[in-house]
Amino acid sequence: MTIREQIIEANKAYRIGRPIMTDQAFDDLCEAYKKTVSPEEYSAFRDSLHEETGKVSHPFVMGSLDKMKAEEPAKLLSWISSRVLPMNPVLSVSAKIDGISCRLHYEKGKLASATTRGDGYAGMDITDKVKLIGNGVPGTVPNRGGPLDIRGELVIKDADFAAIAGPFANPRNACAGIMSQKTAEPALLRHISFVAYEIMGGALAKGEQFSRLAALGFDVAWNTEIGLDPVPAGLVGQLTKLAERDFGYPTDGLVLSSPLYKAENRYRPQAQVAFKLNQLVSQSRITGIEWGEPSKDGRMSPVATIEPVDIGGSTISRVTLNNVDWIRQMGIGIGSTVEIVKSGDIIPKITRVLAGGKTTPIRPPKVCPVCGTHVVRDGCDIRCPNEGCPSRGYERVLTFLANIGIKRVSRKSLEAWGIDSFDKLLGFRGNPKYKMEVYFEKEISRCVMGASNVDLFKALPFKDLAEITLRKIIGHYGYRNLQDGRVPPDSFPEGVGQKTMDAFLACASENFAIVEMIVRDSRYHGTVLANAEGNVRQGGSKGSVCFTGALNTMTRAEASKRAEAAGYEVRTSVAKGLTYLVTNDPGSGSSKNKKAQQLGTKIITEEEFLALL
Repeated sequence: MTIREQIIEANKAYRIGRPIMTDQAFDDLCEAYKKTVSPEEYSAFRDSLHEETGKVSHPFVMGSLDKMKAEEPAKLLSWISSRVLPMNPVLSVSAKIDGISCRLHYEKGKLASATTRGDGYAGMDITDKVKLIGNGVPGTVPNRGGPLDIRGELVIKDADFAAIAGPFANPRNACAGIMSQKTAEPALLRHISFVAYEIMGGALAKGEQFSRLAALGFDVAWNTEIGLDPVPAGLVGQLTKLAERDFGYPTDGLVLSSPLYKAENRYRPQAQVAFKLNQLVSQSRITGIEWGEPSKDGRMSPVATIEPVDIGGSTISRVTLNNVDWIRQMGIGIGSTVEIVKSGDIIPKITRVLAGGKTTPIRPPKVCPVCGTHVVRDGCDIRCPNEGCPSRGYERVLTFLANIGIKRVSRKSLEAWGIDSFDKLLGFRGNPKYKMEVYFEKEISRCVMGASNVDLFKALPFKDLAEITLRKIIGHYGYRNLQDGRVPPDSFPEGVGQKTMDAFLACASENFAIVEMIVRDSRYHGTVLANAEGNVRQGGSKGSVCFTGALNTMTRAEASKRAEAAGYEVRTSVAKGLTYLVTNDPGSGSSKNKKAQQLGTKIITEEEFLALL
């Protein structure tokens, strides 16, 4: 199993409360994978590791935080200098709660709905469950007139865990397990609490939010402030001690920002970060170097073999390096003595060279070990340029199978069956004598031949792009427009720039051709055309429509279906060519409203939209 597959599997297990490794071990895996891909590809992959995406759209982005680590004080102090001190010389510190992220929505002071974080843009409706939880969810709050959205975490506090500890390993697992049940037991839900930490929308600064949340009747995340005039010499140590405190509920670090910080409404905020601990350190000597087989993009990852060393109860004999530039900058050679830091149980990393001594320079291979093609230098990476390299083909097919939902198929299985291309995948026929081959053929029929062409398209390998970004692009332009090459150069989806669109277009033509090859297969019975949410498009002959904010008479998903059935194309963002933006609050000042006004898009209410239908 590749590092990427281990991360995906561990992430899914963690989300349902059945973790297969520690949080620190998971972070180590991510760090190891980060060294094998470009920054853009890692960023996109990292953002794809979210909870199950739902159909309830969030009015504001429920993003995720970048990490600052205790063993990298210079990086933390640099961030404080650039992001906190320009606001004011005070650091806001709060507990980073390790629970199930949740948004509570209040209308006219009454609890109207509860939604999971999902992918940050849409989540699952869990209103019925949340109304039964034990603590921290006021049924009503002082009426402030307009809608109110509160973000926090669903947790089981230490004091409530003892009563249900039997089948669960810890409070975090228990909370995730209970909330993931289709029909959760009311008796178990009463042990869950909601701890709030944000009034969404960006109107209030961080420091104001904590006191306002308490005034509204919420249980508020632990928080404090540290003066930075001057910056304390022992700041990192002070933060480390705070992160090690027992807050009475699961935590995995601290949240840092300025008390004047206001939500940026972006998936990865720049002025708010998570502070994490990492403490297992040892030393060893590099004895050799290995270069992995090419990935789907042709990258070959360097791995150092080291003299075996025990770190945290496990024996380490291999350390993943980064790239040739990093090796040169660190001054690492065969024979170097290095410091190794390890947070968890799996992947360690080299932090510095302790002694050079007599070493042999590390040199990259001249040819691909799989196909024999001369390798090339691509920035800081060593890459096999041969598009027909079997290793690249196996990895591309393997990525597609994982994305489309086919499990239990490994790289070794594909090699045994000779499936190093998509035409060979479609031509596969299982031998009835072997259960695994019969299973795989059935899975191809079920998952591949039964999928819509948009789902097939999103599952194919795109360099440096995650599914969230693909969904944005498809929802913005429309699948048919992309297929026909109708991509206006001056119109990008929100959060997508020229570099990302270039990466998309570099892969799009080949992947459209693969989709068409699958659709032409006589076994194909999927929906011929679907939009990014999986709904059938009916042509869009009457124009296009985009929804923003809460609707009164239906959900956005229901509104989308009705619009498509009436002949409108549904888009997920405002761009040039959009016919209508539907909103019940045209004066809200949201990004979609502002963009529609700038482009001259007609803004209509829900009532006017229904009249159109």
